[in-house]
Amino acid sequence: MRLRPSGRSGPVATSIEAFASYQDGEAWTWEHMALTRARVVSAGPGFAARVEQVIRKVLCRPRDPAIVAADVVDMRQAIAKEKGDTTRWDLKYAAGGLVDLEFVAQYLQLVHAAERPEILDTSTARVLDKAWRLGLVSAEDADVLRPAARLYHNLTQVLRLALPGPFDPKTAGVGLLGLLCRAADLPNFAALDAHLADTQQKVRATFNRILGVGQ
Repeated sequence: MRLRPSGRSGPVATSIEAFASYQDGEAWTWEHMALTRARVVSAGPGFAARVEQVIRKVLCRPRDPAIVAADVVDMRQAIAKEKGDTTRWDLKYAAGGLVDLEFVAQYLQLVHAAERPEILDTSTARVLDKAWRLGLVSAEDADVLRPAARLYHNLTQVLRLALPGPFDPKTAGVGLLGLLCRAADLPNFAALDAHLADTQQKVRATFNRILGVGQ
């Protein structure tokens, strides 16, 4: 609700025409990034089809990859400034973590959907799989991104079910550490911690390469 087009003080509901007009002429890149995750929750078949058509039309329009990349990088930097990105086990916000994966997937959809609409999907993992199959990322990058998506998903599910707040390896119980190791298919927590650090480093390097950071 906080992300509705008119802001927190705006109307809770809007017409499909107003939604389409806003997305076509006023929305920022980050809003179109978010739109890649949009899905109809409840609607009659006819109205659901209209909403999906509007979303697909917006996502499939041609874009300048350099402009999109710059906007994605700016948004990632803003999030890092607000949330921090140095805590390894903050799986979402850590440098090379889940946000990096999501932003790569969203970037790939925005810059390629005009010619390859089949890349569109609300699942980050499925987008990365499609990008690999469609040849939109190199085999080297796919070998980093796809396993990372599975690893982060598996670890996140355990942590969400087991903890009401942040995970701290120093205070975590043996049982939870064991669950995390099994989720990652690794023999012990030391191996998992090292594997996570290596994965995040590789994901960040891949993020920078795909988005052209430093070029």
